Amino acid sequence: MSIKILGYTAISLAALAAIPQLYQIIKTKKVRDLNPVFFFMDTLASLLYIIYGILNNDYIMMGSAVMPFLTQFIILFLWKYYKNIDITVE
Repeated sequence: MSIKILGYTAISLAALAAIPQLYQIIKTKKVRDLNPVFFFMDTLASLLYIIYGILNNDYIMMGSAVMPFLTQFIILFLWKYYKNIDITVE
């Protein structure tokens, strides 16, 4: 197995990891059980990976963190938006 395949598989999984949570939030409009500290720290870590990649001209590192950063940022935005709304969606 090529090391590149392993790396690109990791990048793909990282990019897709938060999509199910994002879909669930959009579908149910419920964020009560989310831990915003986790998503804030994960978003910050992704942002730091992006900055690190830019400063070291490591565009693979930077590129691999962009999609997780965006999905985590959207989740934080939706958490802020929906946290005080009690909507029952059936």
